[in-house]
Amino acid sequence: MTSADIRRSAREALEGNWIKGALLTLVYGIMTCLIAIVLSFIPMIGPILNAVISLPLAFGFLCSLIRLRRGEDVSYLSFFNDGFNSFKEVWFVQLRTILKLLPFFIGIIICYIAMAISIPLTIAEPGLGATISILSSIALLVISIAMIPKSMLYSLNQYILFDNPNKTALEIVEGSEQLMRGNRLKLFGLQLSFIGWALLSIFSFGIGYFFLLPYMQFAIIIFYENLAGKEDLSFGSDEEVTSDDYEVVEKENNSEDITSDEETIVSEQNLKDEE
Repeated sequence: MTSADIRRSAREALEGNWIKGALLTLVYGIMTCLIAIVLSFIPMIGPILNAVISLPLAFGFLCSLIRLRRGEDVSYLSFFNDGFNSFKEVWFVQLRTILKLLPFFIGIIICYIAMAISIPLTIAEPGLGATISILSSIALLVISIAMIPKSMLYSLNQYILFDNPNKTALEIVEGSEQLMRGNRLKLFGLQLSFIGWALLSIFSFGIGYFFLLPYMQFAIIIFYENLAGKEDLSFGSDEEVTSDDYEVVEKENNSEDITSDEETIVSEQNLKDEE
């Protein structure tokens, strides 16, 4: 599917759900802002707590949109239950992702240390200090750019977690790698195709973003479902069977029945010819 096809499918899925999607986004935004404001009054620990719970709440919001896209009933505060019920799993997946990107993080830290060392060296040894500063800045830029395609391999972590809550963090991260290999540019192009809508939302004083965010998420959900339907991500025998799986099995059975009938007809024809 092209980006245009995916966006069209997203708009079709949102028919009758535009207001519900916008309200879900509004409620999520209000609640997360209130939580951040309340926790900001707690010295030192407050910002840390906010960072810790923000990731599960974001996952809960994604769960609400996935359910809405699939025609399930969604309440406006269900992202709390979905997020906190999967608190451990969400963070395990996040930590696994960080481990996958650890060499890049180490390289970035080394670059910043080198840049900090170059400051006093510039006073004592201007030439050496300037050289270290320039080289470390170039290295930081190269590492940051190289990290982007690598991090995109894990763009579908939370989508896979939603469909596979009983799988390990490593299986989920590797499942995202499997889906995204060869498809990173497609996802990047899909995300880039919403720039025009984002610019239009600015002129609506931000109101358009409450409609744009569900639209974008629906598109990425469809992108994920399209990829997951072409790959074997069962990870085992306990994978939940969906209605789409039943349709595929039914089509395969029908095909087998037709083939069997054709073979029977051919056999009967051969017997008649022999007689």
